[in-house]
Amino acid sequence: MMSELFDEQTLREQYYIAVKREFKEEGKTEGKAEGRAEGRAEGRAEGRAEGRAEGKAEGKAEGILETLVALVKKNILTIAQAAEQAKMTVPEFEDKSGLKRV
Repeated sequence: MMSELFDEQTLREQYYIAVKREFKEEGKTEGKAEGRAEGRAEGRAEGRAEGRAEGKAEGKAEGILETLVALVKKNILTIAQAAEQAKMTVPEFEDKSGLKRV
């Protein structure tokens, strides 16, 4: 009788351990999936933010260059003055603006 009880108790313990292990594995799998999904979402958000910031900076630089080109064309600034304002060398400014000194 005692050995039957022990065997039954041992079986229950083994069953409990197996069930616990199974739930633990399921939890790991679900946790990994959730972690990947969150990581992807964060990565996309960061990528969009970086893209907006880069686009904004590029747009600002293009706007400044266009303004300086317009001032050179109106003879308000020389190419050298515009290049200085753009923090470029004269050849860099000429190359980016399409203007040439005469």
